[in-house]
Amino acid sequence: MELKIKPFNELTPHELYGLMRARAEVFFLEQQITVEDADGVDPACTHLWIEQEGEVIALLRMIPAKVGAGCVPSIGRVLVRKAWRRQGLCRRMMTAAIDYICAAWHGTTIHLSAQLYLVDFYRELGFRTTSAVYEEAGIAHQAMEFSIINKMG
Repeated sequence: MELKIKPFNELTPHELYGLMRARAEVFFLEQQITVEDADGVDPACTHLWIEQEGEVIALLRMIPAKVGAGCVPSIGRVLVRKAWRRQGLCRRMMTAAIDYICAAWHGTTIHLSAQLYLVDFYRELGFRTTSAVYEEAGIAHQAMEFSIINKMG
């Protein structure tokens, strides 16, 4: 398994297709989200994914502060394809994303909008909830935040 990190403008057409295909599979076919995925944010993002034999099996996008929620970097579109879940891939990606944001973007705080059933997982990584439960794309979510102080402590 290979972990890759690239800004949008460095993605090959094949890589972009793999990322979009995995997002369609999980968000639209599996979770039946009907909100448009092409939100105009991807071109500003750095994309992180894991490939197995050239196939995207897990991914997320890192959104820079100038585009992110509350003027801080954020992480979104986090997914692991069904056949690859419960193997530590999401933890591996999130750790790499936190490290990248802290080092490359000098982020001190990272935001994410967590599906409610994943809040405890993100807490284990050092995120804390910062909102009440709200609905996003028809699914219950909670805003969460990671502080670089958590990483150092």
